[in-house]
Amino acid sequence: MLKYGYSVFVLEILEYCDSSIVLEREQYYLDTYKPEYNILKHAGSVKGLKHSKKTIDHLRKINKGKSHSESTKLKLSNNAVFKSYSVEVFNIITKDKENFISVRRASRYMGMYHGSICRSLKKKGFYENDLYRVIKMDDVL
Repeated sequence: MLKYGYSVFVLEILEYCDSSIVLEREQYYLDTYKPEYNILKHAGSVKGLKHSKKTIDHLRKINKGKSHSESTKLKLSNNAVFKSYSVEVFNIITKDKENFISVRRASRYMGMYHGSICRSLKKKGFYENDLYRVIKMDDVL
């Protein structure tokens, strides 16, 4: 709207609905009309959003040196999809054991995506591949 001007666009209410189904209805209209100016294709989600290099550089610049308060960190932790667990990583080949305070740190050590490990820990209580076995030690948060 800023790029082309407000006079080029029309604002129209397509439907009134209960707030409990608003995302479902929004997705219906996104799928039906396939609006060309919508960057995002999934209602209520930023899935598929790609920031430009210029935007990424700008965000880095304005956030440089900033950190979250302890209360914000706690809120972020409480809302996290993957909770933090202490884990033990056993190298099946070398028989070495390493302890990590979080799955994310263990996943960096193993060169893997942490989400796969978290899902396996949640479902089976352990994660295993050809090289590593990961077990959950305790709940940190």
